[in-house]
Amino acid sequence: MEAPYSCSVIIVAYNSRDYIPACLSSVTSALENIDSEIFVVDNGSFVPILEEQKKAFPNVHWIVSQENLGFGKGCNLAAKQATKEILFFINPDTVVSKGTFQRTLAYMASKADAGAVGCKILNGDGTLQWACRRSFPSPFAAICKTIGLSALFPKSKIFASYNMTYLDPNVETEVDAVSGSFLGVKREIFNQLNGFDEDYFMYGEDLDICLRIKKSGYRNYYYP
Repeated sequence: MEAPYSCSVIIVAYNSRDYIPACLSSVTSALENIDSEIFVVDNGSFVPILEEQKKAFPNVHWIVSQENLGFGKGCNLAAKQATKEILFFINPDTVVSKGTFQRTLAYMASKADAGAVGCKILNGDGTLQWACRRSFPSPFAAICKTIGLSALFPKSKIFASYNMTYLDPNVETEVDAVSGSFLGVKREIFNQLNGFDEDYFMYGEDLDICLRIKKSGYRNYYYP
């Protein structure tokens, strides 16, 4: 089945030499029959990606930064060179399941108001990575998580709003934010927002851009 959108996959790597081969193998396989391109930013790594590793993936656009730009700025650097309709930002230690891009692109095409979409993310032991869909942080939500109320009442929308543990992880839903570990966003919207806020060096960029997407009138979806 032909994908409804083309896509650019952007990976910012920092000392990720050990993870990149498995990540790129899975990404390449999952992009089969999709009009796509892949960018990897080696972000000032003191253990850089090896030349033989790069040669194993000749279709990847390799960008080498002499300094660690941070996650957001590294993503923006690659996004400026991207040419496809959807941008996928994924972490270098991520292994992407075969049908993930195809299904996510089809889902985004079915949601005219979709700004960003994230999927179910599993930890290495197969458990759910709860941060794959979140509410926007608030002092109350943070307090509930810190003192353990969210763990005591995981099904409560009041006490467990931080990681939205009251939601069925197998059901699609509109959420405040999805994780930058796997984040799909329409390039047109990303450009309108001038990309990630580069004042964030690492952590928080995904929450920030999801907030700005919602303020722009679009919606963010969790699609397991």
